[in-house]
Amino acid sequence: NGIKVVSQPMSMVKFYNNKIGFFMGLQQTVNFDYLTVKYLDNKARVLTQGDVVYHTDFNSPEGWEDYSDEKSNNTVSSGVLNFRRKATENSVSHLTRNFNIDLSRNFSIETSVARISGNSNNAYGISFGQKDVYNENRFGISANGFYILNYVIDNNLLYGFPWTETPLIKQTE
Repeated sequence: NGIKVVSQPMSMVKFYNNKIGFFMGLQQTVNFDYLTVKYLDNKARVLTQGDVVYHTDFNSPEGWEDYSDEKSNNTVSSGVLNFRRKATENSVSHLTRNFNIDLSRNFSIETSVARISGNSNNAYGISFGQKDVYNENRFGISANGFYILNYVIDNNLLYGFPWTETPLIKQTE
């Protein structure tokens, strides 16, 4: 809805590599409208055109090609990445890709997402610094107005901050 939900120093974050993308738990369908990765100027926090590392509005696949298996499927069409998780077991589905990011610089990851269907208290959002599903960082939101930051380190789930309610997330049924 065009409003920043949270900004957080990432002291616990471990970047295993430059993979950034999306994750989703349990049975849900969501639409991502864009993905932007930008460097931040350490002094004034002013963005310049040269600071954009990556941007897509999903008007073409650009490395986010259609995919389907028994757990999930995604399609890129008409400016939307539609991500659907079919699996019912307690695990997470991912769509990630590698980016050429200088990890010594501060940067932001931004997206816009709308939940289409599924349970309103399940997480979906951004996965970053992912080595594999056993080592990654996740910032997630839920359709009932909560957000969470967690880390998976050697398949152990740790919390940067727990589920936190905010009026900044547009709630849907």
